[in-house]
Amino acid sequence: MKVFGCEEYADRSLELIITDFENEGDPFFGGCYFTGKVKLKGSGFIAETVHFHFDNHDIFHFYESLKKIYREQEGKAVFHSESKELNVVVQIYNSGGGIVQVQFKDLHSEDFFSSSLHIHISTLPYMLDQLRHHLDIFKYCS
Repeated sequence: MKVFGCEEYADRSLELIITDFENEGDPFFGGCYFTGKVKLKGSGFIAETVHFHFDNHDIFHFYESLKKIYREQEGKAVFHSESKELNVVVQIYNSGGGIVQVQFKDLHSEDFFSSSLHIHISTLPYMLDQLRHHLDIFKYCS
């Protein structure tokens, strides 16, 4: 299940995907603990991370940060996995342009990759809708 995605062009995109979940985690944010992965599509390549863990608390704070960026028309929002092997940074500048930077470091090997997508602030409502949908679905897992 896709938590959220964004794309620069049809051939350049990012998706955060849930591969499994449990009824554990912070009960205030739904008590869900997820296993997921990121799919990146770039000019001439497709990459997927190995699995990592996150919970609704992480999604909620990312969602709130993106709402603030959209309201203020600039700023930075960060999503990271529980062990910090995945970092997704959304930066919007006062010009309306922005960038999504993705970094992933496998904790069990030397594997590392980094990529970025150029976006516009007009992308944020779609991302916010996807995140809100996720939070609504997993509001109460137990």
